[in-house]
Amino acid sequence: MRTSGENAHATEFTVLSEQTTTRSTKRTPIEYLTLLLRTLGALIVLSSAAVYLFPHWQKGDDVERYMMLLGVTLVLSVAGFFCSLKLKENKGARTLLGLSLGVMPVHFAVLGGFLYSQFSTVGLLNLPQYATWIAPSPTSALALTGGALFLLTPIAYLAFMVMARNHAGQLTGLFLLVNAVLLIPMRTADPVALLSIGLVLILLEGDRRWFHQNSQMKTLEGIYSRALLVVPLGILIGRSLAHYPVTDFLIGTLLGLIALVLFVGVPRLVDNGDWAVLAQGTAVVPAALSWLVLSVEIGGAVNLPDYLALPWMAWPYAALLVLMSVSARSHGRSYRVLAAVVVLAAGLTNLMIFGGVGVALTLVFSGIMILVYGFSVEQQALFFSGVLSVFIGTGYTLWEAVRLFSFNHWAYTALLGIAIILGASLLERQHGTLMQRVGHLRRRVKSWDF
Repeated sequence: MRTSGENAHATEFTVLSEQTTTRSTKRTPIEYLTLLLRTLGALIVLSSAAVYLFPHWQKGDDVERYMMLLGVTLVLSVAGFFCSLKLKENKGARTLLGLSLGVMPVHFAVLGGFLYSQFSTVGLLNLPQYATWIAPSPTSALALTGGALFLLTPIAYLAFMVMARNHAGQLTGLFLLVNAVLLIPMRTADPVALLSIGLVLILLEGDRRWFHQNSQMKTLEGIYSRALLVVPLGILIGRSLAHYPVTDFLIGTLLGLIALVLFVGVPRLVDNGDWAVLAQGTAVVPAALSWLVLSVEIGGAVNLPDYLALPWMAWPYAALLVLMSVSARSHGRSYRVLAAVVVLAAGLTNLMIFGGVGVALTLVFSGIMILVYGFSVEQQALFFSGVLSVFIGTGYTLWEAVRLFSFNHWAYTALLGIAIILGASLLERQHGTLMQRVGHLRRRVKSWDF
């Protein structure tokens, strides 16, 4: 059972957190002055915390310097609670406790350095002096980590209670989970890429499940709390890019994650529809670069023939654009037109570079897929670009047959024509059923809460 004092403190934290949604938008001159002072103080605190990522000053060892950082964090937290419980000043309390949360990823980065110095399976790499944190022994590294977590966990929970009381538990759990990845004594690029993918998916799902539709999480404090969850991920990736061997898989993954955050994450954070549409449109570029890097990496690993390289790059990206078109806030047709352009351009370029009946038939096949899809969504640009692809591919095949007097080329062309006729008959016969299935699939994809 709670004592009367505990109930009083809980009530004060409740009132403090609820005040985040009832603030007046008009400020007096003194409020502008105090806002300026709080901002300056916050910048100074964050700057001083960032310095701890670059150790090896002239005095003291790494452990002593980390204890100073831990002490500063404790002072920040105590000052925040003092503002809340004694001074009844909610703005200063939120600023101080928000800063406590803001410097916690620095703690985990330093603790991860201690653990890496003692438990790395590949030994310490040749890192610059400012990027290393050395623990005296394995026992001390574990003790430092355990003691810090014992102190930081309740601070994080109480701080989130002030920032977003209704979701303090979920925020604390996700925050500690993402930060804990920084403790893993591993720096290899490909595992870092896989960890990053997993973390982004977990964060997006957690945001969809708990925060996206909640009005409290759309306040300044709520947005700050949600944004804090991404900071450890930034440190994880930045650390790998700056100090450790980088692979194409990591680069491709990073670009893909940027596209995912732009397309899914940013529209959830901003209420302005125009900014959401802009973010989703911008995601097309890193998505293209991501698949370009990954497709080259995968194609090289499986020894993909040269004439299949362009279709291998174009078709999956076009499929992604079609998926994006269904889920986009606006301009879905533009995504589909771009998908058709990508497929058509890849097919024509492939035909000009390599030639051959196989390449031409690939262009015909992709053209048929585009024109059927364009017809199903009633979009003329897609339909006619597909028709153009079919005519170009078929014309090339016939030209090759005449030029080489090859029976095989004539046979391929005839079989292609027969296949198209049979496909048309099937489409006419099953048109209603196919349209229903396409519509059902589109509704299902559109219903996904991205």
